[in-house]
Amino acid sequence: MRFQSSLIFLGVAVFASALGAFIEIPDEYLQDSAALQFDGEDELWRSKRDVELKGKGGENEGFVGLKAQRNLYEDDRTSLSGTVKGQSQWKDPYPAQHAGMARLDGTRTLIENDRTKVTGSGFAQREVATGMRPHDSFGVGVEATHNIYKGKNGEVDVFGGVQRQWNTPDRHQARGGIRWRF
Repeated sequence: MRFQSSLIFLGVAVFASALGAFIEIPDEYLQDSAALQFDGEDELWRSKRDVELKGKGGENEGFVGLKAQRNLYEDDRTSLSGTVKGQSQWKDPYPAQHAGMARLDGTRTLIENDRTKVTGSGFAQREVATGMRPHDSFGVGVEATHNIYKGKNGEVDVFGGVQRQWNTPDRHQARGGIRWRF
C-alpha cells in the first residue's frame, strides 16, 4: 500500500508541476506520510490554488486524503471559491471506506460607502460516503457593518448579520456587536 500511496502522490506532484505550481515536499514524505501544497496565480482570474495530499499506512492498513481549493473568481465586489476533499482508508479485514465533499462559497459586497458596508454570502455543499446517500446542504447570509468612529488612534464599528442554513442541520443564526481596531 505504501508504494501505491507514493505513486498517487508522485502523479499529483507531476500534474501540479505541469501547471507551473510551486511544490514543497516535506521530509515526512520519506517516512510514511506525505503532504503536497501548491500555490499558483493566473492574471486573468486573479485566482489562487491550494492542493494538499496526505497519507500514511502500513502493510494492512492505511489512509490517503486529498484536499484542493481554488479561488474561481474575484473582483472588487465578488469572490467565488471552490473546495474538493476526498479520503480513503482501509484496514484488513474490513472493506475500504471512501468519502468526499465538494463545496462552493461566494461573497458579494452589496453596498459600500465611506462608513457602511453590506455583504451577502452563500454556500452549497455535497458530501458523499461509502454506503450512504449523498448529503446536500446550503446557506445564505448577510452582514452589515457601520463605522461609528475613525481617528488617528483606531476605528470602532458596529455590525450585525443573519444567516440561514439548510441540511447542516437546519438553523437560523443572528449575530452582532462592536468591533474595534486600535
